[in-house]
Amino acid sequence: MSYRQDILQRLISMLADMDVLSGYPDIDDGEKEKVIEAKRAVRQELTDLAAGPAPSMAAKKKKSPFDSSRYKTHDGEKGSPEKWRDAAQVILNVNNENCLTTLGLAGRPESEAALKTAYRAAIRKCHPDLAGGSEDEAAKLNAAYELALKLFFTKPDASVPPGGAKRKDTGLRPQLLTPIDEEEAQKYIENDIWCAQEKMDGKHIIVRKQADTLNIANKQGLETTLPKAIETAILDCFSDKDIVIDGEHIGMKFWLFDILEHDGTDCRQHSYRSRYEKLIELVPAPYRNILHVVKAHFGTDTKASFFATMKSEGYEGVVFKKSDAIFSEGRPEEGGDMVKCKFWKTVSAVVDEQETGKSSFISYVFDGDKRVYLGHCSALGKRMPLPGEVVEIRYLYAYKGGKLVQQVLLEVRDDVDPKECTVKQLKFKRED
Repeated sequence: MSYRQDILQRLISMLADMDVLSGYPDIDDGEKEKVIEAKRAVRQELTDLAAGPAPSMAAKKKKSPFDSSRYKTHDGEKGSPEKWRDAAQVILNVNNENCLTTLGLAGRPESEAALKTAYRAAIRKCHPDLAGGSEDEAAKLNAAYELALKLFFTKPDASVPPGGAKRKDTGLRPQLLTPIDEEEAQKYIENDIWCAQEKMDGKHIIVRKQADTLNIANKQGLETTLPKAIETAILDCFSDKDIVIDGEHIGMKFWLFDILEHDGTDCRQHSYRSRYEKLIELVPAPYRNILHVVKAHFGTDTKASFFATMKSEGYEGVVFKKSDAIFSEGRPEEGGDMVKCKFWKTVSAVVDEQETGKSSFISYVFDGDKRVYLGHCSALGKRMPLPGEVVEIRYLYAYKGGKLVQQVLLEVRDDVDPKECTVKQLKFKRED
């Protein structure tokens, strides 16, 4: 993906997440439909731009009405200060308020350090653990900070040229979970040496902090990134410590479930329960709105109640971990000290090259060298994945032949190799 396409896709994602109607509280239903249609039209124009070729150098040099005004529009017509201000207001908007206003800034900050200083000053006043603070205000401030970072200081990684050079191997490797079914889960519930945790629905991330430097890796050990607000929270929370932590990234939160190194001590040879307790000790309350330690449940009755609640309320699944087990890198073929029981079925699949529509795509998995097509999946409300990308799809069940029923796009996966997308992942509907 080119830098140009990356920027357009970011704008598309931001627009999809934006509640435009919150800015027009008093309009009637007919006018609301016009606002929604306007948002849809802008999003479609951006999508078309992202799909089309970049303008040639000759086209860029050619004089046109597009070049005659500082208030330009993509189709060559002359813009206006009003149009420019309207567009800027939409992009800067967070919960119907300019993100800079939310941060207490009168205008664009001079540097990322200045933005961070303003954010820290503001979060101290509205933190939910302080008198007068609230979780809503803290969440709003975090969203404003993240948006301001994206708009003013986030640039494409110059170390990765268009076309995708291989990312750096960090040397970090997590412990991975072995899948089990619901019938097998019962023996882990009844055995008190095992604890239970919620199966999080995000990206597995492992982080090494040394002084003021972070090395962030996906589950393959390849270099990746986290939102700046999360990186800042990690640096601040463990400011006086060198540490390696393991967790899952979801939105603006980092869910922690393991600690592997702490100030020169290799914790991998310690029991999981002792590592879990150390992790709780090291994350103080002021940081728990961003850095969450995934709660572990111990004891047969507690685990049975927790398992039933997770299943009845539609959570993704439950993880069981052996309390006295040391850390073991990677995933065994079967068994192991950490297992996962999923209630929802998910599959990693490759997006097909064929044209599939404006808001849906077709994906496939491999059966040897043969492609098994899974049918159409909607991308409504999310960035349309590109051909060749790996996506994670949730579904109810699969028919023989591969078609998925009630499929939902969860996310694009940059930590899964297409070779891993095999038909063996599919759970088929039982034949009556």
